[in-house]
Order: sequence, then C-alpha cells, then structure tokens
Amino acid sequence: MNYGISLDIDFLLNNLWAFDLEIINIENPMYPGYLSDYEKYQKFFKFKDLAKNYKGKFVVDAPYIDLNPGSPEPLNQEITYKRTMQCIEFAKKINAKHIIFLSTFLSNIKIDFYEKGWISNSIKFWDKILNQIDYDIEISLCNTFEEFPDYLLEISQNLNKKLNISFDIGHFLVYGNISLKEWYNKIKDYLSFVILHSNDGEKDLHLSIREGNLLKSDFREIKQDIMNSNTQIILKYFDKTNYKKDLPIIKSF
Repeated sequence: MNYGISLDIDFLLNNLWAFDLEIINIENPMYPGYLSDYEKYQKFFKFKDLAKNYKGKFVVDAPYIDLNPGSPEPLNQEITYKRTMQCIEFAKKINAKHIIFLSTFLSNIKIDFYEKGWISNSIKFWDKILNQIDYDIEISLCNTFEEFPDYLLEISQNLNKKLNISFDIGHFLVYGNISLKEWYNKIKDYLSFVILHSNDGEKDLHLSIREGNLLKSDFREIKQDIMNSNTQIILKYFDKTNYKKDLPIIKSF
C-alpha cells in the first residue's frame, strides 16, 4: 500500500519532506489558466530540477473547471481537448506516471438524452486521447458530482485502451446516493487511487480525515480490502498543514 498527498508546487518547494513519500499529487494543472503559461515561472523549473531525483510516483491533477469531455457543445469539446493534451504534455515533462481527470458529469440535469449523450461523447473523447498518448502513462477518471459510479464504469468498459477509475471519497460523501461499500464494490476492479478528504455531507470542504463525516461512514469496512489490492491512497486537503499529522493516522487504520 502506497500513500501520498496532494499539493501545489509552492507548497512542495517549502516542504521538501514530501519528497520522501511514495506519491506526490501535483495540483497545479488543475488551476484555471495554469497550463497556458507555467513555463514562464522560475518555480516550475526549480521544481522540475528537484523532480529529477524523486524516486516515487508523481500523479498530476488535470484541469476541469468549465471543461467537460462529454459535452454536446463542440466548442467545449475543443477547449477540453486542448487542455487535456496540454496536461499530458506537462505530465511528460515531469515524468509523471498517472493523471487523474475529474469526470465533470452534471448529475443534477437528470435528462435521459443528456446522460446517454454524455456517455457516448465521453467514450469518443477518451478513445481519441488514449490513441494519441505517446509515452507510458496511466489515466483515470474520477467522480465529481456523480450519485453513483455506473457511467464511469460504462466509459471504462467501452474503450479499447485502459482507462481506470479513481474514487474521491470526499465527493462521494456530498453527492453519492448509494452506500460507500456498494460504490467501492462496483469499481474496485478498475480502481487506481482512492482520494481521501472529509466534509459535513453538504459542501466539498476537503477537511482532514479527523474532521467531518469520513470516519462516521463505512470507510473502515473497505480500508482492509483497499490495503490488500494495488489501489493507492492520496490525502487531498485545502489546509495542507494537516498532512503530517494525518499520514500516520491513515496508515494505522
């Protein structure tokens, strides 16, 4: 079982202890506009130089705000494709091993033709992307606003190349409409990463696992199964000062 934390390059440069972890999840490409001009900043090159000696696995967060690979709007598809390819190029430059893409499925629309179209468009989009990647990297789709994981599974199962699933349990605590155990059992054969953070069940607060509802859920019931698999765990908080305290806690569950 490997553990990691999610952070931005500024935090990493000021907290070099993170280079001792098995996994470092780089958030920067997720920030709107970052992929347009990151090579203008000296901090990126300082990070890139340090990254050469990192023995663990870099995981990259893909851009997602206002982007949607399943969108019926061609212009949205166009910019989503552009940002996706820019993210893949960023990952290549730092020798990242995995990119996590949030699905951005809009579960509150609840119109049958939208949902079927979103699945169909997503399959076409990811088929195109996967066939254009020119180096060894894994990609996973992660739940955003989903009430259940079935559409993510349908996309993954209908592609010729491998597209795994990552499970954001914090998002599940807000938006999920089935039990945690049922969700996990549906996706566990396709699972790459479990993303851990907590909240109050109402807002996506990205709290420490010591706060909110995470430990009130049935997470402990699936933790042993996760440990016996190849799935890896990433802590993903807004307040990153909690990581040092929480890593020993999650490892001891």
